[in-house]
Amino acid sequence: MGESSQGVFPTVAQLNGASLIDFSNAIAALFEPAPRFAAHLAARRPFEDDQELLAAAALVAAGMPEADQVELINAHPRLAATDGLSEQSRLEQGGVDPSADAELSELQAQYEARFGFRYLVFVAGRSRRALIPGLRQSLSSSRESELHRALADTLSIAGSRLADLRGRGAG
Repeated sequence: MGESSQGVFPTVAQLNGASLIDFSNAIAALFEPAPRFAAHLAARRPFEDDQELLAAAALVAAGMPEADQVELINAHPRLAATDGLSEQSRLEQGGVDPSADAELSELQAQYEARFGFRYLVFVAGRSRRALIPGLRQSLSSSRESELHRALADTLSIAGSRLADLRGRGAG
């Protein structure tokens, strides 16, 4: 299959017929590499269309053991990371802002120490500086609510990425 690495996302029919390895590699373009999530999602095949794929992903993410949920969240890079970014994450995170990046790094360290997983948010074109208030606010939330919020944002990111990939003529 391999199309997703070239900017063309496989059709649902191709995903339905893919081996687990090819399926996992393809959906990493949407969710980042999360092997246990990919295996759970692959077990839900076949999918009728993109909407069913995303709906199944939401059910899988909500129903997985917590360790698998954390793996899915932590598959995404930290905000303001510069190393190991997928092409999608690099584009989503935008340009470098040294003062915002330093503050994000400090707040993320506090967040990870408190909750045991990375702060994940659907950036949606916002600047790095604009993400700081939400991260600060999240530090006062419960672990359960943050896990739920991060999973919801993971799904929002995946939906946005899928729409973007499909908008480039793949399908």
